[in-house]
Amino acid sequence: MEIKSTPQLMKGLFKVKDKYYLSPHLIRIVLESDAIQNFKNARLGDNNKILLPQYAGAAVELPSPTRGLKEITNYIRTYTLRALAVEANEMTIDFVAHGTEGPASSWAIQCDKGDAIGVLMKEKEKGLIETASNYILIGDHTALPVISVLLEQMSNTASGHVILEVYGPEDVLELHRPAKMNLHWIFNKTPGINSQLSKMLENIGIEHPNETFVFAATEQKTNQEIQEFLRSQPIQRTQWNAFSYWKQGVSER
Repeated sequence: MEIKSTPQLMKGLFKVKDKYYLSPHLIRIVLESDAIQNFKNARLGDNNKILLPQYAGAAVELPSPTRGLKEITNYIRTYTLRALAVEANEMTIDFVAHGTEGPASSWAIQCDKGDAIGVLMKEKEKGLIETASNYILIGDHTALPVISVLLEQMSNTASGHVILEVYGPEDVLELHRPAKMNLHWIFNKTPGINSQLSKMLENIGIEHPNETFVFAATEQKTNQEIQEFLRSQPIQRTQWNAFSYWKQGVSER
């Protein structure tokens, strides 16, 4: 019997090197640290856990053999590895800016150069999507970073549809993508409420069921709607991944 090894935990303390707005509701933060070498096997688009201070100037603590995540008092949130430059000691994470009530959005809006943050990642063997000639990618604002990565990594010959829901026209970005990947923007100023992502997917449909892979990353209720639709289509379960990136009214620790 094959014994699976425990995924390697990559971890490090970082400091803010640069910060700028990609749009009114999306902040790009470039982090730097000598610990970047710990992340040399990290894969763009995969999730990471960020550890945030509970208040300005508070310490950020990484888990250790004697003190696990449950004992650490930092806020913990899940984000996407947007870019990695090991030679330059840089890691990039994009944050949705939705006010100062949530700790991650508040930190991203208010942080300054030199502010501390912790990052944890696990090495993963399985990719987010399978190789296909046709794709349908669906996501709200929180999925914009991972979908951007997937588009950048696709073959130039790939075709299909990208459905993205953001706050408004001011948040539309120029995305690098194959010419035959059709881009559809939906605007919703109440994220998690009245999302039209699943309805747009139903309108587009699965045009080439034997050639298509579907990737979705949305709020939990929308994720359920998307999964229900996909199960009703002539597409195999191995041809789609649908993730709940967040749940309306519920936050991580």
